[in-house]
Order: sequence, then C-alpha cells, then structure tokens
Amino acid sequence: MPAFPNKNKPASSQNKEVYDFYLSGKISKGYKLELASQWLAQVLKTTPTKAAELLKGSEKRIKQNLSKQDAQKFQKMFLTKGIITLCRRSKSLAPRDNSSTNNTPENPQATAVTDLPVIDPYFDGKVLHKPNKTYFFANIVLSTLSLGLAVLLYTAPILLIALALLNRLIAPFLQESFPHTLPLIFFYLLPSILLSAIIALLLRPWLQKDQADKNWLILKKSQQNSLFQFIEEICQKLNLAVPSKLAINGDLHCKSEYAFKLPNIRHSERTLSIGLPLALNLDNRQFAAILVHELALGRKPAVALLNNMSNFILRRTKAAAENKDSWQSRLSSCRLRTSNKLLKPVISLLLNILAKGSYCLKPYYSLINKINTLVNRSAVKAADEYAIALIGSSGLVHTLVHCQHIQHAFDQAKNRLFNSIGAMVLVDNLPILVQHFLSTNTEQQPGGQIQDAIDQGATQQKESYPSDRERIIHAEDLDVSGLVCRQIAAHELFENMNELCKKGTLLFYANENLSVNTADLVPSSKLMSSVKKDHVRDEINTSYFNRWFNTRSFWRVPSPSTVKNISLGERVQKLNQCVLKIRHATPDYIQLLEVYPRVFQNYVQLSAANEVLKAGYSIHSESIKLTSDQKENFVQHYESSKREFNLLKRQQDKFHELMGMRLFLALSSHPELGKRRIGALLLQTLFTLYQQSQFLDTLSIRVGFLPILSARVNEQHEADLLKKVQRVCKDIDQYSQSAINALHQHQCTFHQDSDSVGEFVLAHVKQEADFKAGSALQAAAYYHEVLFGLQEANRLINNQLAIIGRDSEKANNIAPLRISN
Repeated sequence: MPAFPNKNKPASSQNKEVYDFYLSGKISKGYKLELASQWLAQVLKTTPTKAAELLKGSEKRIKQNLSKQDAQKFQKMFLTKGIITLCRRSKSLAPRDNSSTNNTPENPQATAVTDLPVIDPYFDGKVLHKPNKTYFFANIVLSTLSLGLAVLLYTAPILLIALALLNRLIAPFLQESFPHTLPLIFFYLLPSILLSAIIALLLRPWLQKDQADKNWLILKKSQQNSLFQFIEEICQKLNLAVPSKLAINGDLHCKSEYAFKLPNIRHSERTLSIGLPLALNLDNRQFAAILVHELALGRKPAVALLNNMSNFILRRTKAAAENKDSWQSRLSSCRLRTSNKLLKPVISLLLNILAKGSYCLKPYYSLINKINTLVNRSAVKAADEYAIALIGSSGLVHTLVHCQHIQHAFDQAKNRLFNSIGAMVLVDNLPILVQHFLSTNTEQQPGGQIQDAIDQGATQQKESYPSDRERIIHAEDLDVSGLVCRQIAAHELFENMNELCKKGTLLFYANENLSVNTADLVPSSKLMSSVKKDHVRDEINTSYFNRWFNTRSFWRVPSPSTVKNISLGERVQKLNQCVLKIRHATPDYIQLLEVYPRVFQNYVQLSAANEVLKAGYSIHSESIKLTSDQKENFVQHYESSKREFNLLKRQQDKFHELMGMRLFLALSSHPELGKRRIGALLLQTLFTLYQQSQFLDTLSIRVGFLPILSARVNEQHEADLLKKVQRVCKDIDQYSQSAINALHQHQCTFHQDSDSVGEFVLAHVKQEADFKAGSALQAAAYYHEVLFGLQEANRLINNQLAIIGRDSEKANNIAPLRISN
C-alpha cells in the first residue's frame, strides 16, 4: 500500500512552500463508500468504520507539511479510488503531531493561506463496460497473418527472379566451352541486365528515402496542465498507458505514434498528436472519445509494433506505386535544375522508366491495402469499445456524425484557400476559419446531405477505416451508457488556444510544402468577413429567386424592345403578374430540378448504348448499365427517354424565360439611373452566358457517354467507336473556345483579378487537354471545367442582380415572393 512521507519531518527547507492534505468528506459519483473506506483504512492504518467517518461530512486534515509534488501525487492517487481531497498551503513550517486521525482537526480555513489547484475530475463514476477481447485477439491474429502474407507475396517473386538472374550469371561458366560473343550478349548478358532492372524496380520501395515526417509541435506539461490532467484521467479510467508526449498538428486528425527501443519492445515512447481544427470544434466528451480511440488502437506493445510494420510497408509501397517517392522527386528536381542538353534526355528516360515501373507495384499495393483495410475493421471496433465505455454508444454516434460535419467545414476552408481564383490567399488561423464554416453550415442547413452519405456508408474517418455507418451500427448494438461528464468545450482544456491555432496553421502549410511568410498571412477575421458577405449574397439570391436558382440555371433575358415603349406603370403591373406566376410555378419547378438528374443519366446510358449498336457492337456489357427490359425493348426505351428529356428541357426553358422576364422588368424599373445602367450591363453579360451555356449544353449528352465509349475502345478494342470519340473531343474544343471568345467581349465586374468574363472562366480551367491526341477523359474534364467557370460567373452575376432587383421591387411596392416549402 502507498505510504505518506515521514510524519514529522518538514518536506523541505523553510524557504520552500509546503501543503496540508485534507479529505473533503465526499466521494465521486459511481464509487461505493464501503470500498473507498476499506482502501482508506489500509492507507491510514485504521479501521474501516473510522475511515468511513472521515468520508462523511466536513473537511478533515490527515497530513501536513507535504511538498507540492507529494501533495499532488497523493491527490491523484486518492482520486483513482473516488476519494475527493484538497491541498492547502500551510501557514507555518513547524511540525505538528498529527498521528491520530480521530481527533477533530483545526479549522482549515484558519491555517490556509493559498490553495493548491484542486483536481476536479471531468468524469464521475467507474467504467462498467468491459471491451470485448475477441476483437483484440482477432486484430493480433489478422495483423500477424497479413504481415506474413505481405512479406511472402513480396519476397517470393523477387527470390524467383534472383534465382533466374543467378542462373544467367553462372551458366556460361558451367558449360564445357565458354559461349561466343553474340550468344553471350543475347542469351546471358542482356537477360541479366533485364532481370536486374526488374529486381531494382521491385525493391524500389525499400531503396527510397522516407518522406519527411508530418510536422508537429511538442507541448510542455508546465504550459498545458489542464490538457495533461484530462488525458491522464481518461487513461486511468480505461487502464490505458498515458502517452509520453503530447503534440499538436494543423491537420484534422489525431494520431498516436509509437517509437520502439529494440530489442525490448516494451520500452516504447508514445506520442499523441492532436489536430487543432478538430479540437477547436468538439466538446470534451467527443474529444475524449477521439483520443481514447487513438490510444486504444495500440494499447499493447505487440499490437503497436505490428501496426507500425504494416503501416511502414503500406506507406513505402504506396509512394512507389503512385510514383511519388523520393526517387521521382529527386529526378524531377534534377531535370528542372540541369541545363545540360545531353543529361536532360537521360533524366527524362529514367523518369519514364520509374513511371512505367510503378505499374508493377500497383497490384501488390492494391492487395495489401485491401488486407490492411480488412485487418483495421477489428482494430477499429476494438478501439471503439473503449470510447463507448467512456462516453456511451450514443456519445460515439454523435461524435462520428459531428466529425463528418467538421470534415466538410475543413474541406470548405481548404477550398477557400487553395481553389480561389487569382493569387492564393492564406489565412493566419485555419482552425478558426474551419469553426466559422461549421457554424455557418449549422445555421444554413441541418446537414441532410452529410447524414445521407453516412446512412449510405459513403463516409469514413480515415482511408483504411470501416465506414461510419458500420461503426455506428456496432455502437448502437452494444447500447452502453457512458460516464457522467462535466461538459465543457474541448478548447477550454488548452492554454493560449489562439496562439496554438496560429502555430498549427503554419504546421499545416509546412505539410502542404508551402513556403509561407507570416507577414503575408491574412487575418482570419478579414477572410471570415469575406466569407460572411458571400454567404449573405447567396442568401439574398436564394430568397429573391424563391429557391429557383442553382448554378446551372441560366435565365433567358428578353430583348430590350420588349419594354422599350411601355410606361413605368405598365412595367410594374407586368412585374406583379410575373411574381404571381412564379409563386404558383415554384412547386413544379422544384420538382423539375429533382427529376432532371435521373432523366439525364438515363438518357446518357441509352444514348451510349445507341451509339454502340449503330457501330455494330453488342450492348451486353457492364460498362452500360441497362436493365434486361431495356435491352430487350431498347428502341422503345430509347425513344421514350429522348422524348422525356427534351420535354424537360422545354419546360425548363419556359421557367427560365419567366424568371428572366421578372429580372429584366425589375432592373428596368429601378428608380436610380446608375443602378439601371449597371443592371443593363449585367443583363448583357447574362444574355451572353445564357447563349453560350445553351451552346455547350448541346454537347452534354455526348460528353456524358464519352467515358463509356472511350472505355470500350480501350478495353474491348471497338475501333469503329474511335471516330465518334474523336469527333466529340473535337467539338468540345471548338465549342469551348467559341464560348470563351464570346465572353472575352464582356468586362468582368465581379472579380478584380480578371479583366474579362472569358478570363474569369479560363481561371477555372486547370486541365490541359490534348485534343489532337483525342484523350476522352481529359476532354470531358476540360468541358466540365469550362462549364463550371460559366456557372460560377452566372452565380456571381445573379448575386448582384438579385440585390438590385430586390431594391427595385421594394421601391415599386411589388408584392414580395415567399420562399416555397
């Protein structure tokens, strides 16, 4: 049993602070008084009855003149048994006789000068749910088998090729007469060189240098007391090893890493890295679940060692299979630096060999990745049970769902930073920007799309993890209640969180290989203000257009001659009628928007099948997803789909014409001349956008089935379809260039980095399609990027038009539209 220091000897010299140790007379929820009193009786060497009296009622001093370290040590020890204690600074260093714990102590308030920080537990009670050991043992067995299988599958072909190489090397010397020069070259030397090259390519993952580790910042315990106390408490509750080091990173995920000191693997150093964008947006229960899950993944040294080895093999093989290893990066940098005309072709040849050689490792990487995913299923479920034991089944479910919302906000923040048009704008505090997007999304929509993705099993926390849906089902099947928690925001556990977030942002940029000057970073408040303005504009847009607008909605603006000779009163009357028609037409239009994607996709599949049949090939292929009825009665289904699609297009055009008329009447009736002029320029641009979008839209079906036809050409060698593919690629080039040239005629009034709308559209095009080579996938990507540029220009113009139109209708007392449910 633990013992206190010498009873009467002061803890230190007279110049050092010492503390008195008190029982608060309380125990934590979930702990039994009987068990706590029995343990206390053994510590104090008294009877359980007397010990129980000490745990009831008022505070009682049981020890004095302890050092600060001893006081905190015993305070934590008592807390593990559910006994709440207090430590107070002693008034005097004079030793006192405190051998009897039954005597009534002096008034603690009279002797107290300064209190030692009281350790207030975050979780009350004792963990009752015991994690299922089946998953743990399954993880060990599967990890061992998968690691052995991975090594076997990798070394076997290398050994076979090495034996063949050895045979070619020694065979000439084993013959009765040494071969002549030509046979020696063709039958021994060249095969030896070829086999050596194959072995080198297969050994590529192990001959490379590991990429630089992810950057993180180690935290000091003296600067983050609350955080260290929180992690120590949850580790004690679940009997998990406390990490040796705590670190922060600028990414979204937390990660526990283990460094082993061989040969004794029990001597390991555990580092827990915390993702600040995640910690800033969780409460302490959710934060605890994430940390516990990471720590439980490798709670046993043997498991952690197996995981390290598996991850090492997977990481090395992935880098080589994707041609993103140190060899490729070194040769690429050499080719950029060298000016030698003779050396450049050699480096280019080596790069091509590496690129082609990476295909040899793709099957192996794909196989071990699938094995690793299978093994992780049991490991993740075992770790989930620890998190469930702490916060309960419903707590883990809510944590997984909330993490997906944070992931969505994180993606939005990255998109804002890296995919904006013009110069890259980097913020000084990325976690705060993520928090802003998360709060904006919460106010804007309930996250139905995210929940749908979770329900469909399309989300996961990490690449090799099972889906969130599978983990949620596992948690709900257990139906465990967690511990009672003193709930606070997770960021309250950190000291100087704002400064940490700024440091984490720099770490994130370093991991993205960005060289950043802190003086060039934009304050997060400034960027959030810009994001908020964009959000307000989109809200005005949605409200004004009564939910009709999406980026694919290009309004059909009427000719100016329509209202040239009409008085203001007649315009207002027509505008009122137009608004009334829109109100009644809204349900039909919303329904059309919901039906359109299904009709479009159906027509694309049938059109692809039609092109294949016209070329004289069979449509009995998995590349074209048709039902048996559609195959048997193809002509009827094709014609029906064509009619349905064309009917929807005509209906859509009528709706767009109605909204275009409303917009035109509203802007032409604005009481301010300056606003009317601005509106006229915007309407001219909008009219050109409508024309070019209609022009590009004539290619939509053909671009839709282009990947299908291209796949049949490449995989089934249906050469007669090649001309069709090349023709569509050529049309994409011509139509896109025509649209961009037409938009060059209009000044860009909504983005400062673009002089014309055509330049704004081109800024969205990242694909350099080689139309002469006829690459179908590149051409399709190019088409969609051009179309996306048009849609973004359409969105920004409509934001401006909606504000002017709203003000004009308000000034002319037009009956406002109500958002349709």
